[in-house]
Amino acid sequence: MRSSVSILIVCIAILFTGCSNGTEDTVKKEPPTTTQEANAQLGNPATIGLGNSSGSMDGILDAFCWEETCTFKPEPPDKLLQGVPPLVVSPGDKVDILVSSDPSSPEEVAKPDSIIISQSNINSEESIEVLVENDSFIAPKDPGRYYYTSTAEWNEKLKGTAVYAHSLLVKED
Repeated sequence: MRSSVSILIVCIAILFTGCSNGTEDTVKKEPPTTTQEANAQLGNPATIGLGNSSGSMDGILDAFCWEETCTFKPEPPDKLLQGVPPLVVSPGDKVDILVSSDPSSPEEVAKPDSIIISQSNINSEESIEVLVENDSFIAPKDPGRYYYTSTAEWNEKLKGTAVYAHSLLVKED
C-alpha cells in the first residue's frame, strides 16, 4: 500500500512539474486574435472626462476596441447619460479635457494619441465637431443642456478607439 501511495505522489509531482530544464521560460505574448481577446489583454482605455474651475465629470465609456479597424456604432449620448448629472458651466467657460488611466493598464493605454469632441443635437442625428485647443474647448454661449461624444484614438504602438459620452449644462450665473 505504501509503495502505491509513493508512486501516486511521484506521478502527481511529475504531472504538476511538467517538462522543465530548471530555467524559467520566457513566454512571448502573441498578438490577440479577436477584439474580445485584445480587450481582455489590454484592459479598459484611459478615462476621458470634462472639467472646469467648479468641478469635473468622468465620461461614460460607451464602446472601445483594440484593433486597427474598430467597427461599432456608438449610442447617442443623451441615452447613455440618462440620470447622470451634467457638468454645470457658465456660457463661454473654458472646459478642460481630462485624461486619467487605471494604474494597472499598460503604459500605451494611458493617453490616447488624439481626442475628437463632437457636440450632438438631441433633436437630430447631426453633430458638429468642437474646436479643441490645448486640451480644452469653449462651452456654448446659449444656456441649455448639451451632449458630447469624445472619440479617443490610439495610432502609435497600440491601435484602438474608445467612445465616451459627456453632458454640459450651461447656466447663467
